[in-house]
Amino acid sequence: MLPAKVEREVPRSEAWVALVRGRIEHMGPTTARRIGELLGLEENFVSSSLEALEGQGTVMRGSFTEQAQNAATNGSVPEVEWCDRRLLARIHRLTMQGLRQQIQPVEPRAFLKFLTRYHHVVRDSQWGGAVGVREAIAQLQGFELPAGAWEKRVLAARVSEYDPQWLDNLFLSGEVVWGRLDRPQRDPDDKPSMAALTRVVPISLVLREELPQLLPPEPATAAPVRGGAQTVLTALAERGALFFNELKTVTQLLPGHLEEALRELAALGLITSDAFAAVRKIVEGERTANSRRRRSPRTLHGVAAPIGRWSLFPGPVPAPSREAYLDAWCRQLLRRYGVIFRDLLERESSAPTWQELVGTLRRLELRGEVRGGRFVSQVAGEQYALPTAIDLVRETRGGDDDEPWIVLSAADPLNLFGIITAGARVAATNRNAIVVQAGRLMAAQQAGHVEFYEPVDLTVQWEMRRAMAVGRRREPTAEDPHLPAERYHGRR
Repeated sequence: MLPAKVEREVPRSEAWVALVRGRIEHMGPTTARRIGELLGLEENFVSSSLEALEGQGTVMRGSFTEQAQNAATNGSVPEVEWCDRRLLARIHRLTMQGLRQQIQPVEPRAFLKFLTRYHHVVRDSQWGGAVGVREAIAQLQGFELPAGAWEKRVLAARVSEYDPQWLDNLFLSGEVVWGRLDRPQRDPDDKPSMAALTRVVPISLVLREELPQLLPPEPATAAPVRGGAQTVLTALAERGALFFNELKTVTQLLPGHLEEALRELAALGLITSDAFAAVRKIVEGERTANSRRRRSPRTLHGVAAPIGRWSLFPGPVPAPSREAYLDAWCRQLLRRYGVIFRDLLERESSAPTWQELVGTLRRLELRGEVRGGRFVSQVAGEQYALPTAIDLVRETRGGDDDEPWIVLSAADPLNLFGIITAGARVAATNRNAIVVQAGRLMAAQQAGHVEFYEPVDLTVQWEMRRAMAVGRRREPTAEDPHLPAERYHGRR
């Protein structure tokens, strides 16, 4: 018999809730039917009690077990599962710890070898056609490269038999846009800039549909510009996209002055063109002008008439929220590297800081979209990876070290030597080049000087020198054989 002070009448619904609470606190993921069988209650009574506990924040419903998730995947209606909130958090935490312990980190060299496959720069894994160009841009977007490196040094390394027409078609269809995501930081009180778009000015190629999410919610203050550039900027703001001849009519500027204004605005990240041919002409025009100056010192510059319609960059796009901006950059960096950690952001001038990204990455891990753990050894801090990339990283461990060597621009995002590896670091400029084999830095060309970091046969040395000079490896043919080793001596 209970003491009188504790004996009281309890409503039936409250009693059911108390019984169900006492059972589910120790059961883990379960169903209303199983609880009803244990307590001898009808399933509908148990379901109403669980819903009351859910309203109190004590339990959660969902598909927690593998059986329920498989049923949902197969299209059948899974039985609703319930679990105590604290137990579910503990199970999730232990699950993530177990997943992290299953992964054995690879050396930086193996990770770099994985990246060459992941970026399709190895000959037997290159992309092809216009679709391949779009895929390469989707992986590289947001990374700013020198204007002169994009086609001949970067896209051509990833797309087999690269044809510039493929890129032009993507621009004509409106799928891709070029511009500067990371505008130069200048004080509004400074004098107008003397900048001009040249082959070394960094620009980015971005899929137009994903551009708004990659732009910072608070863009940098625009740098002051000269009078002609300000006239062009005003005309584009008032009239929208205009061709070169239309701009000449509206602004009343001379063709040479108008071209200088367009170059200045493009270099500051304020305008763009709907055709990459404009960038191509400027780069080629600069190269032609340089060659002419070497032949005739009296030649001041060569004409590079801009092509296509010019418009403000980024244009009237909706500003993303801070959360959407960070989420988009986390996904883009994962698309680019498969595995990301703090050191990889050293060359990502347009990306948010690691401190800003890591909170979003932790949330993505809790959702099961990314995996946290130690994937690459000898680097500090937290690491996160796409589940699909983890197996690919593992496959590079202890693989074939005799795979063909490849030539990359030193400005390529894969030039991480000296950043995540010990040893030499090659300046990420358009003129420099590196030779990579199985994740190792074999040779580099800097400021016209070639240095070898691994033992290489003399004949192969000459092939590497020639490949770095032209920016790509060219397989020897019967019509164009490589020089024999005996002819190489004396040219070092």
